[in-house]
Amino acid sequence: MARRVAGAERIQHMTSPQYLGTRAGMDVYSAQEPAHNGLFFIEDPAAPAEQKMMHECMRILLDKFPGYGWMVRADARQGIVTVALPHFMGHVLQYVIHMDRVLSAEAMDKEVVEAGGQILERLRLRRGSRNDGEYADAAAKLPKVQKHVRSLPE
Repeated sequence: MARRVAGAERIQHMTSPQYLGTRAGMDVYSAQEPAHNGLFFIEDPAAPAEQKMMHECMRILLDKFPGYGWMVRADARQGIVTVALPHFMGHVLQYVIHMDRVLSAEAMDKEVVEAGGQILERLRLRRGSRNDGEYADAAAKLPKVQKHVRSLPE
């Protein structure tokens, strides 16, 4: 089922992420944009499952690694879940979890924790709660191209 949307409304709706609530003192938004074909939004039957998967992955990451600005995306058509720290990785670099290799909920939990841990290790950040000093040092070491794109959150 599709619904027709005016041009300006469509652009605003596509670019504004969905507010998911507050977790560990941080506002959490989904980065998922609705599927569309130009003039119509397409109701994706996999969207509820993708939203549930993103919520669960975000819950795991915020429980294990609080204070970091995680971004999680799920794409049922591609069979993947991606995890990233956009402040450091931008919106292009992402850790990919292939859903066909995950056979249980416990395995998924393990994969998400592994993804978060690998990202933090590669950025030389502490596992567990965010340390503001280490975070500021890592942000200061960002390449110049990335520094002007994102400023360090207060």
